[in-house]
Amino acid sequence: MKLFYGWKMVMAASGLQIIQAMMLHQAFGAYVAVLAVEQGWSKTALSGASAMLSVEAALLSRVQTALALMFLGEATANTIP
Repeated sequence: MKLFYGWKMVMAASGLQIIQAMMLHQAFGAYVAVLAVEQGWSKTALSGASAMLSVEAALLSRVQTALALMFLGEATANTIP
């Protein structure tokens, strides 16, 4: 049975998203140590920037949902978690 090409794209995109999440969010402590030493930034400033990343994602999710409803339609947008 041949796998549909679209599912291969979904698997590739999911893999890239997992790698990005591991490198940015899960290993953030390793980046903080290096950035604090090399750039001279405080750990407080770096932690604040990390917190702002989460706030930005929360705020932009509303915009993304509105755009999905506008361009994809109600039936398609309801399948978005």
